[in-house]
Amino acid sequence: MSGQSDSEMQAAFWLNHDRFLKNALITEQPHPETTELSHLAQTDLPSAISLLLKIDIAVVQKLQSYSSELEALHKAIHQTLKAGHKVFIAGCGASGRLAASLEYCWRKQYPDNTKQVVSIIAGGDAALIRSIERCEDYPEYGIKQLRQQGFSENDLLISSAAGGESPFILGATDYAAGFSHQKPWLLYCNPNEALLGRNPKHPISNPNVRGLYLETGPMALTGSTRMQTTTMMLLCIGLALFYSESEIPLALETLLTSLKTLDLTGIAPLIEAEASCYQNHQTMLYKTSAENGLTILNDTTERSPTFNLLPFENQRDQPIKPAWCYVNIIGTHTAAESWRALVNREVMALNWPELPATELGNLLGFDLSDDYTASRQSAYSLSILPSKSGFEFVLSGLTSHRFELALPGLNFFQQQIVLKLTLNNLSTLVMGRLGFYRGNLMTSLYPSNHKLIDRAIRYTRYRYQQQTGTELPYKEVADAVFAEMQNLQPGESIVDKSLASLKAKLKLYTLNLLSQRQQ
Repeated sequence: MSGQSDSEMQAAFWLNHDRFLKNALITEQPHPETTELSHLAQTDLPSAISLLLKIDIAVVQKLQSYSSELEALHKAIHQTLKAGHKVFIAGCGASGRLAASLEYCWRKQYPDNTKQVVSIIAGGDAALIRSIERCEDYPEYGIKQLRQQGFSENDLLISSAAGGESPFILGATDYAAGFSHQKPWLLYCNPNEALLGRNPKHPISNPNVRGLYLETGPMALTGSTRMQTTTMMLLCIGLALFYSESEIPLALETLLTSLKTLDLTGIAPLIEAEASCYQNHQTMLYKTSAENGLTILNDTTERSPTFNLLPFENQRDQPIKPAWCYVNIIGTHTAAESWRALVNREVMALNWPELPATELGNLLGFDLSDDYTASRQSAYSLSILPSKSGFEFVLSGLTSHRFELALPGLNFFQQQIVLKLTLNNLSTLVMGRLGFYRGNLMTSLYPSNHKLIDRAIRYTRYRYQQQTGTELPYKEVADAVFAEMQNLQPGESIVDKSLASLKAKLKLYTLNLLSQRQQ
C-alpha cells in the first residue's frame, strides 16, 4: 500500500469517495472573519496577527464549556495510571504530532514514570518530520501500529482526529473498543450528525467508544486543521493529563488571561524577513533547545503538505534538495543524538517493509544536529530559546530582530500551547505574503491522501464557480485534479493548475461551438 502508483491511489479514492459528497464538515468551511487574510498578510501584518490571535482565543475559551467532559476524561486517564496501566494517545499528521508533544511533556513532568504515556503518530517517529500521508488512509495500519507499540487489554486509548474521519484512527479506535477493558476515547471537531451522516458505522455509534465533539468552528485558514482543531485537542488532553480535577478550571483561566493580554505584533518583522528570505531563493534555519524542539518541528513540518513546499531533506534523498527551512536541536552532534533529545526517549521506527519511510535508516537520514545544520549555509537563523518568563526569538542574518514572548505565570505545558499558536500564525502569514493561499482558501496544498485530494477538488470547484458562474460536476473537477497531480512540482498550486486546465477546456469548447455555428 505504500508504493501506490498515482493510478492506484486514484482507484482507491473512487472506492471510498462517497463520504466526501455527504454532509459538509464544519472544519472544511471558510471562516467568515478571515476572507481577506491573504490581503492582510501582504498589506497589514499587525491586523492579520491580531485577527488570528482573536480566533485562537475564541477556540480556547470554548473549552470552558466542556467541564463535565474534561472531568470524565481526567477520571479515565488517572484511574488507568493509578492501576499501573498505560495511556496511549494516537493521531495522524498534526494530531499525531500533538500526541508526541504530550508524551514529551509527560516525560519532562514525570521523569521517574516515563513509560505510562505512549504517543502514536501514524507511520512512527519518521512522520514527525515528513508526512507519511498515505498511511492515514488504511484502518489496518492503525491496528497494526497499536499492537506493535504494545497496547494491552488494560490500557486506555485516546484517539484524536481533527475532522473525525481518518481511517487509521477509526481502525485503531474500533480495535481498542473490542480488545481493551477500557472504553477508548475519540476526540474530533465536527458534529456527530455530520460524521454519522457520512459514515453510519463510525466508531462514535459504538457504545464502547467515548466520542467527544470539540466545537472549534471553521479554521482561520480554510481546512488547515493544524491550527485551531489541534490546539483544542492538545489542550483538552493536556488539561486532563497534567492537572488534578480541581486545578483544571484555574489552569484554563490562567492560559486565557495570558492570551488576552498577549501582544504578538512583535513577530511582524520575523514574518517579513522570512518571506523575503524565500522570495530571494534563500533558506532559513530554526535553532532551538530540545525542550521546545517538537513544537517548532511540528509547525515547520506541517508547512510542506499545507502549502506544497519541499519537505525537509533526508540524507538518503538523491539528489538532496534543501527545504526552505530546517530545524536544529542545539547541542547535538549526530542524527541519533538529535532525535533522542527531540523526543526525550529512544526513537520509535516501525520498520515496515511495505512502507520504507517507516524504517530507522530513513528516520536517521533527517539530521537535526549542529554538525549537519552548520553546513547548510542558511541566509537567516531564528533562535527560539527559553527566557526568564517565556521565549526569546532572535533573528540573525541579513537583518536582525529580537522578540520577547513573555508568559509569566504559565507552566511548561501552557507555554508550549502559546508557542504553538505563535508559530502557526507566523508560518500562515509568511505563506500568505508569498501568495500560497487566496483570501482564506488553501490553494497550494499537496493532495497526498484521500482527504487532501477531496479538499483540492472542492476548492478548485469553488474557485471555478466564483470565476465563471458555472458549477461543474465533482467528477469532472476530480479528473482535472488527478491529471495535474501527475506533474505537480513543489511550490505549485494544485488548485490554480486544475483551474487553468478546466478554463482552457471551457475556452476550447466555446471556440469549437462558435466554429460549428459559423459553418
